[in-house]
Amino acid sequence: MKKVAPSWIVSTQDEDSNYLYAKGQAPLAEGQDQAVEQAKVSAKQNLAALVKGRMETMPSAKQIAVNDETPFESKLRQAIRAEVKDYQVTVPDADTVYVDKEAGTVFALAKIPKAAIDEAMMERLQALDTQLTDYLHVSSKGSKLNQLLSVLPAMPTIEARAGLKAHLENFKGEPISLPHDQLAELLQKRMNTLVDQIVINLDASTQETAAFETAFRKALVSEGFNMTARKPDLTFKYFIEANESKEETLYKVSLIGDLEMINDLGVTVATVSNEYQGMNEMKPEATGAALMAFADDATDTIVKTSVDYMNKVNQLNYKR
Repeated sequence: MKKVAPSWIVSTQDEDSNYLYAKGQAPLAEGQDQAVEQAKVSAKQNLAALVKGRMETMPSAKQIAVNDETPFESKLRQAIRAEVKDYQVTVPDADTVYVDKEAGTVFALAKIPKAAIDEAMMERLQALDTQLTDYLHVSSKGSKLNQLLSVLPAMPTIEARAGLKAHLENFKGEPISLPHDQLAELLQKRMNTLVDQIVINLDASTQETAAFETAFRKALVSEGFNMTARKPDLTFKYFIEANESKEETLYKVSLIGDLEMINDLGVTVATVSNEYQGMNEMKPEATGAALMAFADDATDTIVKTSVDYMNKVNQLNYKR
């Protein structure tokens, strides 16, 4: 009598009301013991991918756009989120094996209870919620930039917590309340406010460089910075040397830009130096495009310096 294969081998379902399932298989050609191990490993890997895929298709805080987000704010958030590692649910080994000698194949089945996923995610979410209390005493003193740097170390925890909370709410189909929801909201609002309050002052190194100030100021404003000489968070001491040419109907402007970022205490916190180009039928627009590239580079530098500081604080104080 021909042996009947179990139904899960031909089933296309990867879940029921209680479990997620994944299959793996391997050829018998190199021996049954080795094939069994290969099939079990394959099933476990497929189950891990299934769980990860389900989480990735859930709505995440990372996908929620902030209204009227400036380029500076957007870049800063993206850089922070890049530091957050996606949460991985540990899946069990395959526990069911079927050897089909006629087909020359070993099949393995791995499964995980949905309740176990729920429990693991909730345990991690609660740990992240508790972790927020490490950041209770953010500074409200000093420049707006210093205050922003004070709150930034909390942001990876807030982002990880928000993302996992959104995943779990989708998984459970109901809202979740945590003890430190209000603290998370306050810290997030604090960052939102401070990002919009950063003030930059321009200090041209030469009279020739000062000729670019109006256009450079406009470029920095478009990045999301406030421009004034009154109590700046950063002073940009900058030098620009311009070279221009015309290629058929287009003006080509090449700017050598050097910039030193000086904080409110007179300390240089970062520098920028590069060549920036712009092309347009109109010379002022070509110059403006090159200055936009200069401003964009300056923004990237502020973001990198800020995130490096954030990571340094978290590593030194919390080993995270």
